[in-house]
Amino acid sequence: MRKSVVLLLFIMIISCSERKLPTVTEDTSLPVIEKYIVPEFINPDKIYTISVKVTSSQTIDFVTLSIYKEGSETVLSEHKLYDDGGAVHVSDGDMIAHDGLFTQIVKWETDDDAQQNILFEFTAVQDYKEIGDQFQVVVISQKNLLPEILSVDIPDTLKSGFDGELEFTASVYDSNGLQDVKTVMFKGKMNNDVYFQGYLSATAEAGIFNRKVDKSFAIGKKGLYDLDFEAVDQSNRKSLPYPEEIYIENTAPELYDIQAPTEYTRPEGDVVEFFLVTIKAKDEQTIKDIKYVKMSWQKADGTFSENSPFDLYDNGLPLQDQLAGWDQGYRGDLVANDGIYSIAAAFDSEQPLGDYELVFWAEDLAGNRSESLVYKITLK
Repeated sequence: MRKSVVLLLFIMIISCSERKLPTVTEDTSLPVIEKYIVPEFINPDKIYTISVKVTSSQTIDFVTLSIYKEGSETVLSEHKLYDDGGAVHVSDGDMIAHDGLFTQIVKWETDDDAQQNILFEFTAVQDYKEIGDQFQVVVISQKNLLPEILSVDIPDTLKSGFDGELEFTASVYDSNGLQDVKTVMFKGKMNNDVYFQGYLSATAEAGIFNRKVDKSFAIGKKGLYDLDFEAVDQSNRKSLPYPEEIYIENTAPELYDIQAPTEYTRPEGDVVEFFLVTIKAKDEQTIKDIKYVKMSWQKADGTFSENSPFDLYDNGLPLQDQLAGWDQGYRGDLVANDGIYSIAAAFDSEQPLGDYELVFWAEDLAGNRSESLVYKITLK
């Protein structure tokens, strides 16, 4: 019995001893530096924004950036990064004060164009003393060579009004890394004159840039174009042009379905009567390719109305009292961009009786002209 009591007391003492052992806590008072904006590649004589994030329970005055060649103890340059929102050090590049991001704008200067590893060493400073662990990042310094386009894949012909989408694709290379390539641009030329340009966007596949085009791409374009593709890096340096050719078809717009009276009774007295004349238009490149729709107005006596030919509009702007806004396109159109082009016509008691001939035609932005349509209104 006595042995059992002694054993129980021994176990209780051990248990109490374990509970009273001090808990080892991690020291969070020292600052911790993390990468925020540090380039992977740096080029001689280029300027970079360098920024690190500092987590600290203490106030940090600044962060020192010391730059070395990897493996060397010789400091090539030294800089101070601040978290002041540019209020104290106006040219440090810091955006928001006291957000934990310490920033400085640094120009990388070296006489060595060869590729080399450079060590960025960051240290937090408080009251002119370095505190906490240093943080190091290795970057690559090399002369900024031009990016290069390796290949381009485009259709040789864009059929007028083609269905769906077609793709322009370019494969690129950059010795500074593919992240240095900002975009791929292209220019469409005829006889060395630039008629249009555009851009390809980066895809999920490294080094591949792409753009999808539909039939509206041919708006205002027609014929055989030389396409020059150029890769553009973050320093806006361009690759040598990569030439291709593309033939773009663009057919003329088509007019149909004229809506207007075929007969009209001439007004009596000092009265002007207005009525709506409309015509539908379509274009295989969409109606955005239509430059204008016009109508000539020949009277029954063979003369033409003043200001004939007239422009018809698909702008949804109604006819206003006293023809206010006529020159600004207020001509009676009901719905904008529905392919129905409109104009308000008028008769008064002075107009000669007989047949009035209306001739309609359209032209697109590529210079194609539609077939003309003729319509007659008999004034009785």
